[in-house]
Amino acid sequence: MARVRRGGAAAAPVALLAALLACSRGAGEPGATPAGSAGAAGREGASGQAVQVTQVAAGLKKALRSSADGAWLAWLDGCVEVGGPFLPPGTGVCTLSVAPAAGGAAAVVARGVTSLPHGFGFAPEGSALAALALYDHAAGAGTLTLVQGGQAREVAAGATFHGFLPGGVLLAVAGGQLVVVAGDGAARPVAGGAGVASFDAAPPPWGERAVAVLARRPASAGGALLALGPDLGAARPVAERSREFGLGRGGAWAFTTVEPEGALLHLGRGGRAAPVARGARGFEFSADGAAVAWISEAAPGVQGDLHVVGPAGGAPPPLARQVGEHRWAATAPRLAWLERYDPRTRSGVLGTGGPGLPSRTFGFGVTDFELSADGAHLAFLRHTTERGYSVDLELVETATPTPTPGSALPLPSGERAGVRGAATPTPGSTLPLPSGERAGVRGAATPTASTGVRGRVVARGVFGFTFSPDGRWLYYRTRCTRQAEACDLERVPTGGPPDARGEELAQGVKSFEFDPHDPGRLLVTWQRPDLVALDVAVWQGGKLVAVDRGALPGSVRFLGPDSRRVAYAVVEPKRAGVYVATLPAP
Repeated sequence: MARVRRGGAAAAPVALLAALLACSRGAGEPGATPAGSAGAAGREGASGQAVQVTQVAAGLKKALRSSADGAWLAWLDGCVEVGGPFLPPGTGVCTLSVAPAAGGAAAVVARGVTSLPHGFGFAPEGSALAALALYDHAAGAGTLTLVQGGQAREVAAGATFHGFLPGGVLLAVAGGQLVVVAGDGAARPVAGGAGVASFDAAPPPWGERAVAVLARRPASAGGALLALGPDLGAARPVAERSREFGLGRGGAWAFTTVEPEGALLHLGRGGRAAPVARGARGFEFSADGAAVAWISEAAPGVQGDLHVVGPAGGAPPPLARQVGEHRWAATAPRLAWLERYDPRTRSGVLGTGGPGLPSRTFGFGVTDFELSADGAHLAFLRHTTERGYSVDLELVETATPTPTPGSALPLPSGERAGVRGAATPTPGSTLPLPSGERAGVRGAATPTASTGVRGRVVARGVFGFTFSPDGRWLYYRTRCTRQAEACDLERVPTGGPPDARGEELAQGVKSFEFDPHDPGRLLVTWQRPDLVALDVAVWQGGKLVAVDRGALPGSVRFLGPDSRRVAYAVVEPKRAGVYVATLPAP
């Protein structure tokens, strides 16, 4: 579902959705027929067109996932709960089954599969499935099984770590040995890949990369870091005492090593890496891999400083000081962060900037934020006491001109600056900003940086927000009840006028998810008050299309390749099973 930290549509609280489904099915009808029967049941959505629902499998399921191409479904059932000092409640070993999403006989492909998230999963392309069977929770290991076309093949025993690579190749650690599993299920050990504990792969395309995979041996064995090229032929050592490691686009890769003076960050371009900074706590690449950001000089009770190295390299001064959180835009070389961070309230002053970009700050008392994919807009939650305590959602354009150094930052009537220990200004007064100083960063000599400003208040009392993938809309949940399990879903255009009002899409919503193929369509759910289950609808064409009731949380998903179908598992005892709903055209 859309991250919850994240026209004219008809409002649809749970009661209205239930009535819509009941009227379209007829009294007492379950709304679906088993696959292979004369036909699938139809029901009308809010659009007036029929939603066709087919039952793929019967019975209670613990988890449901779908292949990237939408051709196959996989689920867990028959689970036996296992205990352990570090296992989440309800953890179990289960039977894994698969079936065609279009209907057909289900096949059991593995037993003893852990219900933990890494127990089974499909490849990011196609329909290959990997699972850990006969799983030993104490050892954290199982038998790696590859499933294709409903047929299972055991490929490696004692597997502790695995993942699909671009092109559908499966890479795994089995018995401490790095193993490559081809599409036909044949496994081969990687030369030089003994003693490995984990690995990470570069995002596609690999192209002319010199380093495509980084693998690490455990710290108890020296923490050696190994590099593999795109052919995965052999692993070569690149560093000892490694800690963090990762890869970005454009051939970039990086890692930290443990040194007597502290952590040392190394940045790789091509086949070799060079040290760039000391004291790095962690790092993150920009979307194109051309820049890397990290926080350094952190200590217990002291927040570190944010640094960025762009394509030109060098050792630039800190971008911001006392930073608690930071993240890149999804497709642009722009950062946002919380500086002057207070870990007690998990809040700070929101800033944004990046390589070659001026730094700006927007608002005090910010606890959460998100950049649009292109970095053009920044949304954030700010805690305020103006007109009574509220958590306001604000929106700004990141390139918006702001006051010059030496000017003043207006403070709303009745509101303090939001900095612990600061004197409370007189309501309606201003907070002077020293000439040549960035708002909220004392001593940072950045004459081109602008001072802090308030954003446009989109809504008050917000719980969860996110931008649409295309950046055109900002969606949010507000007016929440039932401990934020039921909120009204609204949106505003990011390029709209300052006084644009939120457009209500649905009432009492639990969560929502974007269609990966159409950012204007949403999968919307409502929390059932009588059991741990969700009622489901799709918002498309300015209307809600009711899908079904009583779905297992976490099981509802659009199916590839075009998102015209939705798969889910129902947990209502009389209708328990796996279902696929075919939606009407928008």
